Amino acid sequence: YLRPYTGVLIVLVSLIVINSILEALKPWPMKLLVDNVLIQQPTSTKPDWIGWLPGGSQPYVIVGWLALATVILFVVSQLVFVISGSIQTRMSTRMSFNLGQDLFNHLQRISLLFHYRRSTGDIVRRVTVDSQCVRDLMIGVIMPLFTSLVSLAVMFLFMWRLDHELSMLSLIVAVPIAIIMKLLAKPMENRMYQREQLEGEIMSHAERTLTAL
Repeated sequence: YLRPYTGVLIVLVSLIVINSILEALKPWPMKLLVDNVLIQQPTSTKPDWIGWLPGGSQPYVIVGWLALATVILFVVSQLVFVISGSIQTRMSTRMSFNLGQDLFNHLQRISLLFHYRRSTGDIVRRVTVDSQCVRDLMIGVIMPLFTSLVSLAVMFLFMWRLDHELSMLSLIVAVPIAIIMKLLAKPMENRMYQREQLEGEIMSHAERTLTAL
């Protein structure tokens, strides 16, 4: 179901990478502000490009440029985020529609005995609700996982450039998070399955009641 949208997926992945870079760059103006304006003796060498800016030798002018850079980073990042979210939602919704259509066509080819033995309400729910599983998988699992991995890689590269020891120390936090996710995954999966079964029974009960009326 994702194959017809390969070109859209490439664009979406590119936007996610760009947004991850922009998110990692957001603290950069603050770093330049602290190192080159607020501190009397800079902790790092002043970048050459700051001197190329109009009035780059004046601290207050540098503050203005850095404030402008902060606003630009925020606006561009939000714009990329909105565009990628729109593309992602549109693509995943079309995938859900295609799956629901295939499921509906499949149900029409199944024998009448199958439909006699199964609850109509549960079948309707599988077509209208369960077909959204591809959307949930896309928006709730695949894209967030990919976004997190890209963001982690970009942030680590930026941190490694600044401080090697703190960069390695920050990765230690990822270990207990992975262990906790592993421990909680199975119970959450079981609970989710039970919830889906109960919702199917509710739909069946409502269908039988309304049909009887």
